[in-house]
Formats: sequence, structure tokens, C-alpha cells
Amino acid sequence: MKKIIIVVLLILSCNPQSPESIYPEWFDKAIIVTSVDDNLNASDGSRFIQKFKDLGYILHIYNTNTTLYEFQNYLKISIDTLYHTGHGNYGDVILADENANSYNSRIRVKNTIFATCLTLSDTSWAYSMQDEAKNLMGYTKISWDLVDDKIVDEYAKAVEYGYSPSSAWYMANAVFESVNDRWIVYTRELDGEIVEYSARNENYEQFVVENYSKVMDKVYVRTGLLKRGLFTFNLSYNPFDRVINDVNFKLNIRFKGLSSLKTTNMSSSDAVNLAKKQIIKSDLLNTELWKPRVFQILKREIQDEHHTVVGYSVMFVRMYYGLPIKSNDVSDHILVLVTEEESYVVSYKWSKYLILEDYDSDKILSFEESVKSWFKESEVHLKDKNLYIKDYYVVLGLVDDSLKPSYDVVLMDGSRIIISAVDESLMIEE
Repeated sequence: MKKIIIVVLLILSCNPQSPESIYPEWFDKAIIVTSVDDNLNASDGSRFIQKFKDLGYILHIYNTNTTLYEFQNYLKISIDTLYHTGHGNYGDVILADENANSYNSRIRVKNTIFATCLTLSDTSWAYSMQDEAKNLMGYTKISWDLVDDKIVDEYAKAVEYGYSPSSAWYMANAVFESVNDRWIVYTRELDGEIVEYSARNENYEQFVVENYSKVMDKVYVRTGLLKRGLFTFNLSYNPFDRVINDVNFKLNIRFKGLSSLKTTNMSSSDAVNLAKKQIIKSDLLNTELWKPRVFQILKREIQDEHHTVVGYSVMFVRMYYGLPIKSNDVSDHILVLVTEEESYVVSYKWSKYLILEDYDSDKILSFEESVKSWFKESEVHLKDKNLYIKDYYVVLGLVDDSLKPSYDVVLMDGSRIIISAVDESLMIEE
């Protein structure tokens, strides 16, 4: 009898329990959060932890200086979600020692988010998803440290509302003008096939480095752009004037998710017209709206080379005194998802009070001065090495309820940042 007991004990000792068997009652609602000790602010990682703890998830691993070996092993754990924040490159996740890529990594995590630049521009990452993996989310172009925290907030909110992780990733990114044309998700459909859903700007212009001139270290501006001179802000207003929110929305935000979208042959102009009709149906009256930005929502079977259009994100931005209101946070906006079957107002923000700050017109910074001032203060927020600016517009920058003359800076890849034209403040809520 003693011999039998000894044998059993030996068998148990030679087969250590897996994480799944150690935590069987909660493993499906557990998360891993990783980052690297670099020059970026990894606060979105700790924010992700807090938001998902609030939703009933348990933190399994939190590593703030992750090596390739550790990262590879984390990706192999059958856990609900892994969130990684940090630098990326074309196809790579940059880690503490070596880079992770689709060739040296295999994913068993159910939902993986790479909050890194450019990583999922390499479509071969889809083939790293093992049978347990359901969603792989990230970006095809430059992403921004400026908005990571806010995207986490929007993603957690969408998950709380009951959206699938893939649809929540769309909802979280579609409202930020710096990333709403570059989100991507690989999702496993009910038939087991992996499908790509992603956003594209159909007017995207191919980048040609010879068209840009260096204005300071790491900052390049399209040749001739600075010759525009100083834009003037001709604002005639009562400094005590405030805009009161008198808009009553009838929202229909519960669309069925990305997997429900069907191929459409409509044009972007058709989508804008349908979006306007949806706004009227939502009782949005007497409101001044800036011309919409339109992005295609694309679908691709991973074995296919070509995408099909399955919808459009149409974002209208609010105007005040003839200028669009913009923010690096979520701007005042109405976002309409236009599909083959229906149009949905999926998101809106409408500040109740807006205060236009007084300013001395003689002290408005030129575009070049504003860019140089902003870059010195904000280089740490960049997840890419250089800044290439192809255009800019005069806007009113929004922080809290305050409006300031600002510049809407358009980068070569289509992303946008808002910088102040009157001081060195960063146009975002901290």
C-alpha cells in the first residue's frame, strides 16, 4: 500500500499543474498586461488593469520590462486577454531584448491587443493564431502614446456594454482622429476561419520622402507648406458666450458587430448621404457640423489578397464660430456607421458648455513656431522616430470646456494631432 502511494506522489510531482488547472474558476476572466521600460508612458497598461478589474477580471501577470522569451510564453497561455503597450515596427513588437514577430511567436491567448506602431502591417501575424485564439488587435500604421489611455477607456466601456472584443476595438478607435484609419483586427468567425477587419482612408497618399524638408531634428514638413504664412483667426465673439447643448439624440448604437457586416458597392459619397439622413432621423437639429471624414471598413479572408468594403465610418465634427472643434482626446462629434443594411449612430460627444478663451492676436504663434514648441514638449509621446507633416488647418482646440486657436496637423500617413497656436499647452486632457 505504501508503494502505491509513493508512485502516485511521484506521478503528481512529475506533472506540474498548468495555469488553467491552478485557476479553473476564473481563468476565462483573467488578463496579462505587458510593457517595456522605454521612453514611452505605459500608463495605459495600468489603466487596462484597473478597468478590467472593475469588470470582474483578475490580473494573472503584469510585466513592465518584458523579454522575448517571457512574451512568447505569455502568448501561449490560454487566458482571456493579453494587452501589450510599447514601441513597434513593421511586423514587430519591440521588447526588452529582442523583437517578437509572427515567425517566432504563437498565440493561444483568446484576445490579444498590441498597442504598438505598425506591428500588424505584417498580415502574417494572422497565421500565428492557434485554435484557442479568437481575436488579434492592433494597428497597421503609427499609433499614439497620447491617446492610449483614452482608447483603453473606450474599449473597456464597449466590452462592458456587451460588444465582442473585435467590435469593441472598432468602437474604441473609431472616435480618435489620430488612429481611426489604422485599427485592425483578425477575428475567428463561427466557422473557424480567420477574417481580417480593418479601416482604411481611401484618399491615402503614397509617401515620398523627397517632398519633405527638415525644419528641426526629427521633424519634416512638406516642401512649400510653411510659405502659406500665418493663418489669421478672425473671431468676433462675446467672451462670455457659451454654447448650450440643446440637442436631443435618438441613438441606435447596438449594431450586431463586425462579423454581421455584408459586402457593399456603395460609394463614400453615398455613405455620407445616408449618414446625414441618420442624423436627421436622430433629431439632431440646428447644429453646425464640419465636413465629414470617411473611412472604409474592409474585410479580407486571410488566404485572399484583396479586401472588400463592408461599411463606412462617417465622422462629423462640431463647429463653433465657423471653425471645427478638435481635440487629441475625443472631439465633439457624431459618428455614423453606414452598412449595406442600415446606418447607426454608434458614438457621439456633445459638450454642454464651450468657452472660447480670450487671446491677444499679436501673440498667436505661426505654424512653424507651434510645431517646434509642441515637439520639444511632446516627443516622448511619439511611437515613431520621425514626424512628417503634409498639411495643417486652423481649428479651435478643446481641453475640458475651453477652446483655443489651434492647428490641426495632418501627418504623412493620414493621422492628425492638435497643437495650440497660443501657448505650449498640449491639447488633451491628462
